[in-house]
Amino acid sequence: MTSPHKPLTLFFSFLFVLGLVVLGSCARPAMMPGSSDRGYIVYGYVNTDAENTAEDETVYLFDDGTGTLVSTVKTDTFGKYAFAYHKPGRYRVEALETSRVVVIIDGDIQVDLMLQ
Repeated sequence: MTSPHKPLTLFFSFLFVLGLVVLGSCARPAMMPGSSDRGYIVYGYVNTDAENTAEDETVYLFDDGTGTLVSTVKTDTFGKYAFAYHKPGRYRVEALETSRVVVIIDGDIQVDLMLQ
């Protein structure tokens, strides 16, 4: 003979396990900028000479293997730019006629450009 409380016990056991699963999924650490889960940041400064920054200059990020334009940003008042969250690979950073090839392996990378 089965207990009249067995279905109720099974229901509460199910809720308990479900609660553990939900709590476990919330306990994962947040992905940090510059992590392999989200991609890496290519950033730097664009300067017109040793003392002056290039404000509001367009900076391009290309896939160096295919030549495909990946992203475009403008420099801020201090000549700083940033391309966020890109996967490891070989890229070309370009502003005006100045460019540098960079390889993202396992971290953020700083690429400063001096305009000519």
